This record gives sequence, C-alpha cells and structure tokens, in this order.
Amino acid sequence: MSKGVLPLEVPVTLPGEVKMIFRRIVDVGETAAFWRGSRGEYDDEEPRHRVRLKQPFYLGETPVTQTQYRAMAESCLDRLKALEGNMGADPSHFKGDKRPVERVDFQDAEVVADWLTGSGLLPGGWNACLPTEAQWEYACRAGTETKYWRGDGEAALAEVDWYSGNAGGETHAVGLKPANPFGLHDMHGNVWEWCKDAWDEGAYRKCPDGVIDPCEVDKKSNRSLRGGSWNFSAGYCRSAFRGGYWAALRDRDNGFRLCLLPTVLSFE
Repeated sequence: MSKGVLPLEVPVTLPGEVKMIFRRIVDVGETAAFWRGSRGEYDDEEPRHRVRLKQPFYLGETPVTQTQYRAMAESCLDRLKALEGNMGADPSHFKGDKRPVERVDFQDAEVVADWLTGSGLLPGGWNACLPTEAQWEYACRAGTETKYWRGDGEAALAEVDWYSGNAGGETHAVGLKPANPFGLHDMHGNVWEWCKDAWDEGAYRKCPDGVIDPCEVDKKSNRSLRGGSWNFSAGYCRSAFRGGYWAALRDRDNGFRLCLLPTVLSFE
C-alpha cells in the first residue's frame, strides 16, 4: 500500500458474491479530533471532552445486512452455534435481504468479525472488528456538533433515519436515507450497533481532555451500543447517546456495523 492517502472506500466481496463497502474515516497520518459527549442530557454523556483519534480506520457503509450476515455466518456456523442462544445464520425477526441483521449479540458480532479477518477477503494489513464508542461517535458526527449529523431537531432525524416516529414498528432496508458526510447510512436509528467497549456509565468522567483513541475494555458482561433504533424515540438516536446492555442480549433492536483497523500502524 502506498504511503499517503488511503482509498476513500474498500469494497469486499463475501462468499456468494455478496458485496460490502467500507468507508475511510481516519486516514494514515491524520489526527481526527472531536468533542465527545453532551451537556444537559444524561450524566453518562458528561463531561463533554475532546478526543483525538490517531489510528486509521474504515467503517461499514451501512449496518451489516441480513444478506451480508448470512454470507459470513454460514462460513463460521460451527463457531456461532457453540455460543449459548445463538440463532444461526438467519436470526432476524424482520426479514429482508437489505434490512439490517438483528437478534445478534455481542459475541455473534465478534465471531463474524474474527472470521472475516481470517478469511483472506480483506486487503492485506487490515483486520475486521467492532468499532469503539469513540470511533463510532466520530464517524456518526462527521464533523458536526449537533444532536444528529443533519441538525438539532426531530425533523432533521426523520430526514436521515428510522426511529419510532417514522419507522412504523419495524426495521427498514439500509441505505434508503441520505448518507452523512463520511458516506455512512443509518447511523441514527434502524438498529442499535454493538461497540467494542465494556459499558461504563462513568467512563467520560475518567477521560481527560485530549484523550487518544479511548476504549474501555474489560471482562464486564455489559457492552456499549450506539445509534438508537426503529423502536426508540428521537432522543435515544442522538450522536452522543450511550446505551449499555447485557452482551448476550439478542433483540429485534440490536445489530452491528463492522470496522477495519490496520494490523500495524505503518504503511509502506
């Protein structure tokens, strides 16, 4: 890979010729800084503080769809079925190839990411994983400081995603609403997205301004989710809103979006 600007997108072809697109969020040599959290909303979003992301990464253009999940899950089905409560390669309640996969828990997402890393389908030097909360929020905000990347009001949310006010009680096919400035669809609503971090309600109070590439990971059973869903009101779909849930929860609200991180931080 040549030194300098990474490609804006990385296309990946999964088994069965299923396509998945990853969008560049932070480039090699770039330090991406943003204000994380909010004021006057929930205690776990405070204090608002400055975060710097120095590790290059890509994020899936959309949440993982049911077609994409099947293509990956069928290739690692033995590992998935070894997980307590796993629902196989087609777990979703709301069926539709282009709808986001749901009723997957944190471990389901991790197994699929590990399979993709070892599949030989990714460009050399890249691993698949779940994003950290910091990576997710930076990607969602896409340079904005408003409640939603489109603006502050509920009407702005309705323009760009699916929540309880417009979803009609179900998920919707991904990519029907406009993408944010990073080219990402469905960051607000549709399904909650699992993140790598262990859930820590007080994490922000432990973070100094200027913290670099933060991620809280330990052996806690609860994990972080972001973005809200079709079943939640507008306030839960804000860029800053943080959710913490039991890692083994398989619910019609919960899906995930994959991240690509470099195996090493030097690119020749």
